[in-house]
Amino acid sequence: MAGTYDSWGSAAERFADGYICLGIDLGTTNSCVGMWHVERHHVKILKNRLDRGRTTPSVVRFNPQSQSVDVGNVAIGLETSEPVGNTIRSVKRLMGQKFDSKATDVARIYASYEVAPTVQGNVAVQVVRGQKKVQVQPEEASACILTELKASAEAYFDGQVKLDNVVITVPAYFSDSQRKATITAASMAGFKAVRLLNEPTAAAMAYGLFLSGTKMVTVFDFGGGTLDVSLLSIQDGKFEVLGIGGDTNLGGEDINNVLVDHLLEVLYKHHNVTRAQVGEADMVRLKREVEKAKIELSEQENAELTVHDIAGIEKFSFTLTRRKFEQLCDPIWKKCLRIVSNVLKEAQVEAADIDEVILVGGSTRIPILRTKISDAFNGKVRYLWTCCFYCLLTNIIFPDRSFVCP
Repeated sequence: MAGTYDSWGSAAERFADGYICLGIDLGTTNSCVGMWHVERHHVKILKNRLDRGRTTPSVVRFNPQSQSVDVGNVAIGLETSEPVGNTIRSVKRLMGQKFDSKATDVARIYASYEVAPTVQGNVAVQVVRGQKKVQVQPEEASACILTELKASAEAYFDGQVKLDNVVITVPAYFSDSQRKATITAASMAGFKAVRLLNEPTAAAMAYGLFLSGTKMVTVFDFGGGTLDVSLLSIQDGKFEVLGIGGDTNLGGEDINNVLVDHLLEVLYKHHNVTRAQVGEADMVRLKREVEKAKIELSEQENAELTVHDIAGIEKFSFTLTRRKFEQLCDPIWKKCLRIVSNVLKEAQVEAADIDEVILVGGSTRIPILRTKISDAFNGKVRYLWTCCFYCLLTNIIFPDRSFVCP
């Protein structure tokens, strides 16, 4: 570990010309891997070797009968199979966490798997492997995702090239323990040289490649599990981070949880079904419908949710309007805006001083949030980026680009 852990770079010579380096967006909900295509001078996002998708769901399924592991859509397909708790989602939120943390509390309420304390007081997931109950560290589950991404990248080269250099984007608000956990996961996956790069900083760095002159930029990165807000000064391609803020327990998952709570209230009110009566597999199906509805409501005014055979009910149907969705999640929108306001206040910068606002992350596709952010900055929202794309651009092609971290 001593040879690989460095938030801003390790084994620098491994990232020089002549070495192939991967860029990985290790997300709470989805992950992707890419590389710089030297001959074509652009980033190539590498397809998943199994289903040929450009993203891989950050879902891991441990086989209860053996030591085998499935990742991505294959794991999702087994999510309602017994034991339901052998399928792990959103493991990024548990990385580097203690058992008494907020992230663990949320997992204990909403996750379909069982979390348990380790002897050191850290958090682990209880699963069945080889017909025995064992504890799996979050780093192990995350390593499974990284291993699959690495294998997909190596498959692009027909297995002729061993890839062990990687740049991984992480939330700016990640603690030291969370960063160390990410490095540990990468090492478990077989990577030898690892660099971590803050996601919002990476977004602004890639954005800055196309800028000339001086600009003040705010990056609003709202993904599946975290919110990061960064304030940067960009001058002729050079970056200075003026302030950061965020919440590593605020993201699309929390929006889903609000909707799940609402549907459970509806079930109780109209069908006298309590939360305790909703089984683990039922909860998985309910969450799938919630995620689907959330996405649909970004494009339409109403979404239909249907779950078959839930808690003895043959068919549970519910219509969720965009208006109701926005009302239910209003505390989340307000919290996002408070974080933005605090970042500006601490940096002693006014919203009027900001030239551009970059929106990053799937949760920024929600119309009301985009509107609120745009209004807060007088309509200066302009861009949306993919983490893996800017991770590659900034650290592989331009490893010496200058920027100052807070």
